[in-house]
Amino acid sequence: APPAWSVSLGLRCRGSAQLQAETRRRKASVNAHLLGNMLPSWPARADGARNVYIDLGANAIYKSYPLQAGGEQWERTGSVGWFLSTYPNASLFDVIAFEPNLAHRESHARVSNAVRVARLEYHAAAVGVRNDTAFLVSRDKSHDLSHQWGSRLGPSRSFGKSLSVPMIDFVEFLNRHIRPSDFVTVKMDVENGEWELLPSMLLPGGNVTLIDELFFECHHRETPSIVSAHGYTDCLH
Repeated sequence: APPAWSVSLGLRCRGSAQLQAETRRRKASVNAHLLGNMLPSWPARADGARNVYIDLGANAIYKSYPLQAGGEQWERTGSVGWFLSTYPNASLFDVIAFEPNLAHRESHARVSNAVRVARLEYHAAAVGVRNDTAFLVSRDKSHDLSHQWGSRLGPSRSFGKSLSVPMIDFVEFLNRHIRPSDFVTVKMDVENGEWELLPSMLLPGGNVTLIDELFFECHHRETPSIVSAHGYTDCLH
């Protein structure tokens, strides 16, 4: 499935020309809102400082669509695709993508040869508050988690059907790989994991100040198909 923000933009509407035109209009409106006057003016950076885009929950970067004449066409999709297509000077960024679902590994492998960025780094892992094992979990026991996205990340197997995946301590990762002089943009869609990860980044030593921009999806129980102990009002706090 496409990222939640793309569903809200109507990107699933691939039918009539009218629907596609409405999709383009809504995408342009959101892009203008996000990128119009909200981007900071980049201050002078020390020599060797980098521009870094970190995508937590990258999903697929490219997806294939069958062509009527045979063969297939690959198109950019997901949040990395949005960043590469829309963000100013995206080609000057190092791109670091985390995606635990191995179903998207082929997409990321194709990107390494197809995308012009300063550097592309792909981690087949989830992110969290410790170096550990997490689980892609789903209430639907018929859900093939090796080929489809789970409904959430969980700390244990006790939730319908599950698939174990490696988890990386994101605070530790930031401390090791990011310098204060770097310009860092982070997109976070970690399937309920934000409720533990974001508070940990605000603790002493969390180094949230290393991040210049943060785009994140807040999962809450009012969202269809989302299982969460948190409500929409919790997101606002």
